[in-house]
Amino acid sequence: MGGKRVVIPDKVSIDSRPDVINQRERLGDREIDTIVGPENKGAILTAAERTTGFLLMKKLPRGKNAKALAKEFFFLLVPYKQAVNSITSDNGTGFYEH
Repeated sequence: MGGKRVVIPDKVSIDSRPDVINQRERLGDREIDTIVGPENKGAILTAAERTTGFLLMKKLPRGKNAKALAKEFFFLLVPYKQAVNSITSDNGTGFYEH
């Protein structure tokens, strides 16, 4: 279990998130996360719009690999780029390339 600890640069606590995002009244604020299969085999990226609950999902062929995840996330949001105000993720290593 003793893996190398990863330090994520420029991480910001969710407590610093602006109130406008927490109020869930503005369109375009998204939360992203991953769903990981048993034994860390396979993963799905989710991106939920906080006000409407509109959910985008994408299978991650390379699992939670940070560079691959960032690329998949970029392409997932391209059709909606005019409607993205903020993106919130946890501080997991899958989102290292934020």
